[in-house]
Amino acid sequence: MFSLPAVDDIGFDEPVFRSIYLDYRHRSNLGENVEGTRYASHDDEGWRGLSIDLLTERNQLSPNWKAKHKIYVPREGEGDRLRLAIEEGTVILKERRLDRMIQEKQEELKTADEMNMIIILQEINRLNQVKRALADVTGRVVVG
Repeated sequence: MFSLPAVDDIGFDEPVFRSIYLDYRHRSNLGENVEGTRYASHDDEGWRGLSIDLLTERNQLSPNWKAKHKIYVPREGEGDRLRLAIEEGTVILKERRLDRMIQEKQEELKTADEMNMIIILQEINRLNQVKRALADVTGRVVVG
């Protein structure tokens, strides 16, 4: 989970998420191997609680499912599925951030003079192009 490179421009509005991510990004960019235990045993209660919630499995599969009940539940590839889910979630997070940026530019457009209006429209167009490119990655449909 902590093997994704932190070299992007993700921003979080929630202070605890933001502080954990910035710490992770800083340490990762320094080349340090960041382990989940760093956050699970952190002095800050918010960091500890959030990281424990994110790192612990909600349900434990009993070994009796296979041995006693003869029910086989495949667990191979969980790491790959988790990595894909994280990557998709990151792209969706970026899409939501772009939505907010576009909304902000549209609000600026309401009070802009003619010269700035053209610049703002170009920025909105550029943001929409980036949003469409991200949507292509996730298979989501962009309307507008």
